[in-house]
Amino acid sequence: MINKSRKKRFAYILFLVALLGLGAFWLAKYFESSNNSQKLNVAELAATNEPSSDLVEYKDSLILGLAEEYSEDMRAILERGELLVGVLSQENEPFVIKENNGSFKGYCVSFAKYLANKLGVKLKIDDSAETYDDLIRMVHSKKVDIALGNLGKTEQRATAAALTKSYIDIHFSLMVNRLFEAKNEIDGNIIYFLRNNQFKIGAIGSYLRTAKELFPKCQVISYSSPHKMLEAVQKGEVDVVIDAETFVEMEMNKNPELYVDCASYTITDKTEKICVAVPTESKQLFEWINVCIETSNDYNGATIDDVKKAYPEYFKEK
Repeated sequence: MINKSRKKRFAYILFLVALLGLGAFWLAKYFESSNNSQKLNVAELAATNEPSSDLVEYKDSLILGLAEEYSEDMRAILERGELLVGVLSQENEPFVIKENNGSFKGYCVSFAKYLANKLGVKLKIDDSAETYDDLIRMVHSKKVDIALGNLGKTEQRATAAALTKSYIDIHFSLMVNRLFEAKNEIDGNIIYFLRNNQFKIGAIGSYLRTAKELFPKCQVISYSSPHKMLEAVQKGEVDVVIDAETFVEMEMNKNPELYVDCASYTITDKTEKICVAVPTESKQLFEWINVCIETSNDYNGATIDDVKKAYPEYFKEK
């Protein structure tokens, strides 16, 4: 009696196992059929080269959405196929250098090419400006899309053009006449001495304001060219000259006689913010350049070391 009962239970269990196995088999076949059907639809779609209506609608809306958001200034650049960039007519090594064949190179030119490549347009450079004031006027009148070079941020420039975030931060440097240094027995912190005493300092362009801001008691002498300014400090017509650390280091390396007459010092607690000047109305272009700077590995927070690495030949001692 017991054996018959056990046999019935065993047979019942076998029946359930078989039923579950059959169900699993048909379920697997169903999913395989559904998957093949989906693959077939995709393959047929690719073969006919006709994207689905959903894809067409998404792509078109994306393109139209971007086109609608282009401002007049950005659209003009894209339709023209060129980014018009203003630079100084005089060489500004190693930022802007005009070669014998008329082409341009330099750290700032490389940055301009970076922007043009991002836009997918050609780069066209206008070097008709003789001064940085001329450059700002070109931007203000929209003769160029942007202007750059060794163009530092100043309050005056910001009244006529929009100035982007800096893509290079450069310290200010001084050339000090050695006789002036010896006469005043300056053997300690020369920056502290200059900030608290009267003396003559030579400068060019925006550095005139910088000199007065850094050294309130000094008499600032303006010069029309770097050559005249350097000659003045060598002869002792001025006691000190101020400029970018790139300029001071390059000049000291190129002209060994400067080492005899002058000593150089870097002001480490203040930097010049090298930026791009953009027309004040070109708000989208302005914001776009800022984003390009922020997301760049090469131009976000660059220093004199990055400039030296890119153009070492301009910093070699002669």
